[in-house]
This record gives sequence, structure tokens and C-alpha cells, in this order.
Amino acid sequence: MRHHQLIRGAALAAVCAASAAARADDAIFDFVAPRPGQVGAYETTGGAIVSGGVGTLGPKAGWFDERWRYRVALSVANPTGAALAEWPVSVAIDATVPPGNDIFALGQPTGADLRVVAGGSAIDRASLGAFDLSDNRGRIWFQAPSLAPGDNAMSLYFGNYTVAAVDDPLAVFSYSSPYASRYALEPDGITMTIASLADANAFSVGAISGTLVAGGTSDITAGNWTVGAAIAATRPFDVGFPVDAASQGVPIAFARTELAAVINRGSPDHFRLLAPFSDATVDVYYDGVLQGSLALTAGAAGVWEDTIPADTVVRLSATAPILATYRGLDGVDGVVLPPAGSQVWGVRSGRPRIHALGGDTDVVAYSSNGTIETVTIPGGGVATLASGTSGNGDALVLYATDTATGAPAPITVIANGDGDGGAAIAFHPESELGRAWVVPTDGRFATIASNGPGSKCTLTEPDGTTVEQFATTAWPAVVQFGDDGGAVNVPAGSVIACEAHGFAFYEDAATQDERNLFPMEAHRKAAAVDPIVSLSGPTETRFDAGALATIDTPDAVAATAVERWTDFRVAHAVPDGAAIGYQISIDSGSTYRVPDGSGAWREVTGVDDVADPLAIRGAIGALDPSTGRIRVRAVLRSTDGVARPAVDAIRVFFDATGAATRLQFDPLPDTIVAGVGVTVGVTAVDAAGRRITGLDGQVVLSASHGGDVIPQTIDLVAGRAEADIKLTGAGDDVTLHAAGPGGLAGTSEPFDLVAPDGATLTVVGGDNQFGPAGSPLGEPLAVRLTGAAGVPIGGAQVTFSVVEGDGVLLPAGTTSTAAITDGQGIASVRLQLGSVGPHRVRAEAAGDQVEFRARADEPGATAGDGGCGCRTTGRPAGAPGGMLAAIAAAAWLAARRRWT
Repeated sequence: MRHHQLIRGAALAAVCAASAAARADDAIFDFVAPRPGQVGAYETTGGAIVSGGVGTLGPKAGWFDERWRYRVALSVANPTGAALAEWPVSVAIDATVPPGNDIFALGQPTGADLRVVAGGSAIDRASLGAFDLSDNRGRIWFQAPSLAPGDNAMSLYFGNYTVAAVDDPLAVFSYSSPYASRYALEPDGITMTIASLADANAFSVGAISGTLVAGGTSDITAGNWTVGAAIAATRPFDVGFPVDAASQGVPIAFARTELAAVINRGSPDHFRLLAPFSDATVDVYYDGVLQGSLALTAGAAGVWEDTIPADTVVRLSATAPILATYRGLDGVDGVVLPPAGSQVWGVRSGRPRIHALGGDTDVVAYSSNGTIETVTIPGGGVATLASGTSGNGDALVLYATDTATGAPAPITVIANGDGDGGAAIAFHPESELGRAWVVPTDGRFATIASNGPGSKCTLTEPDGTTVEQFATTAWPAVVQFGDDGGAVNVPAGSVIACEAHGFAFYEDAATQDERNLFPMEAHRKAAAVDPIVSLSGPTETRFDAGALATIDTPDAVAATAVERWTDFRVAHAVPDGAAIGYQISIDSGSTYRVPDGSGAWREVTGVDDVADPLAIRGAIGALDPSTGRIRVRAVLRSTDGVARPAVDAIRVFFDATGAATRLQFDPLPDTIVAGVGVTVGVTAVDAAGRRITGLDGQVVLSASHGGDVIPQTIDLVAGRAEADIKLTGAGDDVTLHAAGPGGLAGTSEPFDLVAPDGATLTVVGGDNQFGPAGSPLGEPLAVRLTGAAGVPIGGAQVTFSVVEGDGVLLPAGTTSTAAITDGQGIASVRLQLGSVGPHRVRAEAAGDQVEFRARADEPGATAGDGGCGCRTTGRPAGAPGGMLAAIAAAAWLAARRRWT
């Protein structure tokens, strides 16, 4: 036996003498993908994401787009009992009512970031209505592809400060087939002119149909339509009549169960009514006193005529929504009765006459000339503002509130009597404002009350000529094309498009009648009970406020080995309302550590136990470098649910060793018992004996002195291979040899390989068999090798030899062969009999031996002709059970004899 400790000491001295200088290196985590020298992948929890080279928070599940910071629930209740297709929906936003206050406070001041989201996608057929930050009120329109009966849950997103508006009113108010959005009620028996606001506009009136371009007009003669005719089109349009006291085609969207008008003159008065959805009974009141009733059949026009004193309030109260027009039979004051509103827009062209539909009402009127007028109107009463003049009126915006409560109150306003023609224009509520109109008949002028001081309006004539005007007056602003001079300054088919929302009217050149213009929004679908839209809080943020999310980097594995970690740098963004902390792992994520404040490191107590980059940088040199690998965990949190922390890159610096030069065995015992497991460790090291952690592969083991190693191949991971092996054979100064990737090799220090102490070899099967000469025996010859206390010895070599007879051992086909014991200590061979006569096979292992006996008989011999009467299983034919037991016992006792 050798003195192995002396050899080890000499080898260690040689290694130390060969120490190499370290070199600086680093590892970069760029949040794209593992880089060369990195193992594993970026792993996230808590909704964190790695995208585009940045690690950050991901929005809540189901969030439409992480660029939007906020959302509120939006419900569209469809009470009709049937599905509605291609349906324009208006969402009113009021900062005095939550969550409208959040939308104005947290979204873009123009409303450009508002998005209606249904089913995870933003509806792209959308448009901004008037959106006034100073007034804290606004509106967004969208076209729902379909609305199922009952509640339709959606969301309204806001809080993206860089996105442009989705603003396409033409898409919102255009349909795949013509829709009857207007009705022709006044007057009858004349030609009707249809003017289109857009190209490819398919229209129909009764049996007449066609297609118009933007600015195109079509005349429908009196014989082709009757009073109450529905006018249908796929895109927005307007309607005109070339006679005195004509009203425009009435928008179906104006249908209400309560309508009112103030009579301007005490001449014969004519109301034309129509119920577009269902039969209706209409009660008619003069100044609150019932005058009679009118029964309407759905779709058929009805008439109420009377000579009504001037300044009388005529109220129409119906059992179902109705449309109504008014004109004087003396050829003046034709007008569509408007729906009431608490904020109405118009122009002081004649005398604005305000009717308060509810209780006592306070009205504040803002004028483009800079003046502000206030009036209080008794419930059901009328107030008249100062008059304007034809073509030169001021823009007006009126706000109405209940005198007692201050809540919004409903009013209607009709201006008439401008001094020429049959002037009567109805002010429109804020919901009916628009940015684009088409003039149906030749006009002298067109005037817009604009919500955008300084904004531009463009008039495009049918021949392509364009004229631009800017709103230069104070809010509300006025824009006017043409004048009251009598010429055709605004040809029929002229399209007016403005940057800001507003109210528009024009003066017909032939009659000098002032008539309302209806914007794109008037070409919208309506039902007897329109869908009910509601916004409800609370306002949700895109992240869960305070929730923790983590991003684990891959392992950075040094290509050689790490002598010392030297620095830690991060590039990250931590806005107010967010936080990022870090943890370090040097064992592939099994444990994470943070500095303990004294220059050392400790295991974290939880995911919220983090350190800032400066603390890690100050303590990085004390972090154990022996594993040669490192990973970083970034712990991200949005404390306010809005701020978004992000990590751009993490860089870890270290001093690295040289390249691998050899495989080094861990110290082995001086003596190893054959067949008994022993742990073998092999490390890839450099010339200085430092582990090279960036090396993976396989190591093939072999033993000197003819010994075998089980298993022969073990895995090298991060420069280290360790496994339990067993050795066979025996001898002094046996060594193990390791061959690894890249030609690396190493040899262990010598050890003595010895047989197990007190090993016992026992026959467990195959003894005392008989069979025909030249044939294999039916059962294998099997032995068990056990050690002290009967513990099986696996992986040991057992030598089988034929010591009598001329048989051979299978599968080798030789008279001597070796077999290795399995996990139960069992080894076996088979015997092929030779010539007729007795056979003996000896098994030897670990200093013990046993013998097997067998006999070869003449082929075909039987018990009756002098043979042994054998079977191929080795049991004599007809032998009684007791005799067999005696034979087996005798054979077992014989096998227990020791051979020397």
C-alpha cells in the first residue's frame, strides 16, 4: 500500500506554483434573450413582462393596451328586445359626475385618448363630439357593430398622452345599406332636393333611388313622394325645399314624447306630426291647457291646425316618440321642433325665444360679442333675448339650471323674425352639434356658431372651389361664408367642414328663409327607446397598485471561473409612484441574497426583501464567487397603479481566471471495496486549480489494473461532475482516469481496490441439473454475493469456470467467464453441456467460492433404458417430491463447502 497523502501534497504544491493572473470580465442582462455565456431564460411572476429589451410591469389581465393608464366601465343597455346592428352610440362625459371628473383630470385635454373597447378590441368607428375642457363636458361617438338585447358591457379607456384621436364621424354615421334617418313633413306637393355629404351615398325615397358623390344633389319631384315619406341613405345627407316656410327633412333622432314651440305670430298655424316607431296619441296644450288630442298611425303624418295667439307655448305630449314641424300658413317661420337640452347652441339671427319645459329655470346666455345675459323663466314660461339681424347674428350658448336645485334643466329655443324672409331656426342641444354639413339649396350665406375660437372652417363648392374662414371672435365663435347681399354665395351642394364642433344654419337665396343645417350626427339610427349609456366607477388603473412582480434573469456563467465579483450597475426607470429593488442568487435561483448592511450577505426573507443598486454595488465584492454564476431578480411595483417601473439593462462585473487545463479528482479513500458505492468528484480547473464554471459536457471514467467502472460516463455541469460509482476487480495502487470535453483529462491518486470483507457467495439457482449432451441447461447458474449482515454487494465481479466435463459457459462460449453482480448481489451464466458424463462449474468472488453440479446423458435417453430419465429442466422423471427435496438439500450442503 502506497503513502497517498505525500503524493497529494506534492501535487498541490505544483498547482499553486502554476497560478495564473485574473482578467476583468462582465455579464450583461439586456432583457431580450439569453446572451452567450448565459444559461436559462428570463422568468417572470406577478404579471411582469420582458419585451423589446425592457423588463417592466404588464397590465392587468384583460387590459386593452398597456399604453392606456385608466379605464372605467361602460354599459350600453339595449331595451328594444332585439339585436341592433351598426348602431351609433353617444357617450356623454360630465366632470361634475364621477367618473367624468377622472376622465377630464387624467386624460388628454382634447379627449384624443378616449377609446371604447369591447371584447378586448378598440372600436375603430369612433369620433369625438364637442370636448370642452373649460366646461368640463364632452362627448364621444362610436358605432357598435352589434348590440345584443339587455346590457352590453364595454370599457372606456383614457390616459394615453401621446396618441392621436380616432376621429372618423363619417364611419360612425355610415351604414352598409340605406337607413331612413329623415322624414319629409313640410311642405307637400313640391320638389324635394337631397344633397350628399359624402361620396358613394346610396339613397332612396319611395321608388326613387340613386347614388350621390360628396356635394351631389338629386331632385325628387312632387309626384314621387308624399308627406311622411322616409328618406334613406347609406351616408349623411341633408334635405331642402325651394319654397317659403319650408322645414328641412326631420331627423328621426329628434323623436321625443315631449316637444314644444313658441308661436311667433298670431296667424294660422300648422303642425305636421309623425310617429316613426308605433301608433301614438298626442295631447296638444296651449300654455299648459289641454286643447285636444290627435291619433297617429305609425308612419302616417297627421296635422294640427289652428290660429294661435303670438307668444303661446304649444306643447305636444305623446304616448310614443313623435316628430313635428311647425310653419305659419302665411308662409313664414318653417321650423323642425327640436329636442330639449340644458345646453343649447344657436345664432342670434332673429329673436331667440326660450321655453322652460320644467320648473322655474335660470338661463345664462354666452354671446360671441363677449356679453353674458341671464334670465329666470317661470316653469312652462318663455323669455326672449335681444334680437339680431339677418346674416349678422351673434353666436349663442345657453346653460339652463333648475332655480331651486341648480341641476341641469330642459329648455328649447327658436329664433325668428330677422327682418327678411320667413326666418325661424331652432337652437340645437349640445348632443346635436357637428363639424360637417352640406347645403341643400342655393344660399346667400351660411353661419356657424363654433366651439373653437381660432379654428378653421372650409367650404368646398360642387365645382371644387374652396373657401377658408377662421373663428376669430370670443367663445362661442362665429364663422360665416357669404353675406346677406342677395347673391348666391353658397351654391347648393356646398360642403362645410370645421375643425371644431358647432351649430350651423343658412339663408335660402330664393326665399330668404333661414333654415337649420343638420350635421353628420343627424344621420344616426334611433329606436322608440334608445340604448341607455352609462359610465360607472371606480376608475381602474392599468396595474394592481402595490402588487409585486418579479423578473429573474438567466444565470450568467463565467467562461472560466470567477475570482471576485467587482461591480453592479443597472439602467432603469423608476418614476414617482413606482419602485424597483433587486436580489442576487449564486446558486441558480435556489436562494436569493441581499446585503445585510455590514458588508456581508444574507438570505432574503421574502420577495419584498430587496436592496437598491447602490447597496448591492457596495457589497458585491463580499459575494461568494466559487460557483462562477450569478442571476439577478428585479422586484417591480407600481405603488399608485399607474407609474410603470422598467429595467433596461443590468451589468455585473467580475475578475475571471484563465482557461481550463485539466480535470481534477476530489480526494478518494486510500482503500475502496469492489462493488461498494463510492462518491467520485471531478472538477475542471485552470493552471491554478480554480474551478472553470463555464464548462459543460461528459466525463468518461476508466480504471487501471483491468478494473471496470460503473457507470462509465458522468455529466459535467458548470465545470463540476459528481456521481456515485462502483468498481470491480482488485489490486494495489489502482487509479481512475477521466476524459472530458476539449481534450481535458485527469488521473486520480492511487488507491487499493480490495474484495469486500467477509463476503459470502451463495447458490440461488441452477444447481443439480441434468440434460441431453450438447444442449444448454434449462436454468441459469445463479449466485448471490453478500457482505456483513447479509447486505447484497452489487457491481462485484464473479468468475465462473468449468472444472469438470467439457461443457462451455454462455453467452461467452468459453470455459471461463466473468459476470457482474446486480443491485441484489446476483450474477449468473448458463452452462451448455458437453459429452455424456458429470459436469462441475466453480464460481469465485471476494475470496469465496461455490460449485454447481450437472450431468450430461445420451440424447433421447429415458429412465427405462438405463439412462438417467432426465428432463431439460433437470428434474428426474417420476422422482417423488421428498426425494427431490433431499437431493436439493444435499446439493446445497455440498455447495457450502469452502474450497482452498
